[in-house]
Amino acid sequence: AAYGITKEEWHFLYESQNGKCAICGVENYQDSKKNRLSVDHVHPYGQTRGASKVKKEDIRGLLCHDCNIALGALKHNLGFLKNAIDYLESHNGFDQPHSRDRNSNNVH
Repeated sequence: AAYGITKEEWHFLYESQNGKCAICGVENYQDSKKNRLSVDHVHPYGQTRGASKVKKEDIRGLLCHDCNIALGALKHNLGFLKNAIDYLESHNGFDQPHSRDRNSNNVH
């Protein structure tokens, strides 16, 4: 089981999130790897990739490719994320819909 969870546990997460990304709300699409929901987890200090050291209790939820990459680019750092929000708000770029979900402007 990847990331220490079984297929059943992944499906439980999937159902609890209504089949959508926990951040942007885009629906899960199984047609390509880029659009599948990925397991998001706490990264142990010094770990950047791989599931070998991830424990079940480190699982945070399921994310789309874009949101997963965004968290990684911001080093999973709340300070960086808050700075990014402040930056967007100060430049009138807040609450823009996800590129694949143009009808939504909800923050999840």
